Amino acid sequence: MKSLSHPAAVIRGVAEGRLRAGDLRVLAVVLATELAARAGITFGTIPGARRRIARLRPVLNVMLGPARDDRVLRTLDAIERRGVGTCLTRALAAEGLLASAGSTTLVIGVAQSGSTSRLDAHAWLEVDRRIVVGGASSTSRYRPFMAWNSERR
Repeated sequence: MKSLSHPAAVIRGVAEGRLRAGDLRVLAVVLATELAARAGITFGTIPGARRRIARLRPVLNVMLGPARDDRVLRTLDAIERRGVGTCLTRALAAEGLLASAGSTTLVIGVAQSGSTSRLDAHAWLEVDRRIVVGGASSTSRYRPFMAWNSERR
């Protein structure tokens, strides 16, 4: 999946066989979920965005079809490499899209930036206490500030 930052590149990827229709469907669902997360936190709260995305989960699962967690995570990584979204929108989207996730924890951590008094923040998603979105080294730099747990039934 080379350069998907432009719609023409996506169309070429499909036409040239580098991007299958299933990949395009996963990309569309992941982008739409990340945009929903962005709208949710822009016009509401993080808990509110989590609730709205959780309500969409049955529809998202149907739209994803047979695509499962590894494809969703690879797509989220590809989107991140192109500078789309934020760590928080990715973590929110992943929480809503990961089908086999057991116990998830959305974490926001903070760290002091160098010698200044400025704080940096970062969000990540843990599934069964393992970081799946946001970087495995997040806990070494950032101290958890807020966390939201959820159990899938």
